[in-house]
Amino acid sequence: MKLKNGLKVKPEGSPFMTKIIIDSSLCVGCGGCNTSCPFGILDLDDGHAMVVEDLLDDCTECGLCEEECPEKAVKVE
Repeated sequence: MKLKNGLKVKPEGSPFMTKIIIDSSLCVGCGGCNTSCPFGILDLDDGHAMVVEDLLDDCTECGLCEEECPEKAVKVE
């Protein structure tokens, strides 16, 4: 992956699919993942983080959401 503005960028037409896993048993709903994502891919619903599936293709796997989670409930694969 290349870097653009300090963020990872997937190659155009990349066959790789990003997977964001949220462990709802660990999530405390602090919103750190939501506010750290430059593309708004994560949101809060009923006090827990969730992936906005329609935006998942925009994920660059920068890992900011994972880094900002104090409970380690978010994993980017």
